[in-house]
Amino acid sequence: MKEVIKYFKANGGYARMSQLKQAGIHTSIIKTMMQQGIIERVKPGLYRLFDIDPKSDISISFIDVCTAVPQRI
Repeated sequence: MKEVIKYFKANGGYARMSQLKQAGIHTSIIKTMMQQGIIERVKPGLYRLFDIDPKSDISISFIDVCTAVPQRI
């Protein structure tokens, strides 16, 4: 799981399921990490580290939206 956490951190704390699959990370690992509270689902197919630390005063919810629909913001 440490490698998966490194993957998330390298991507700003977020990852899409398609990216995780391409990186060879099985869906069962993602499910386990969600159950353990390490990551959480932002929306179907998009996940983030639970303890992500935004680098500014920007709300984590705003960052979630911008990551979920980057072409709309």
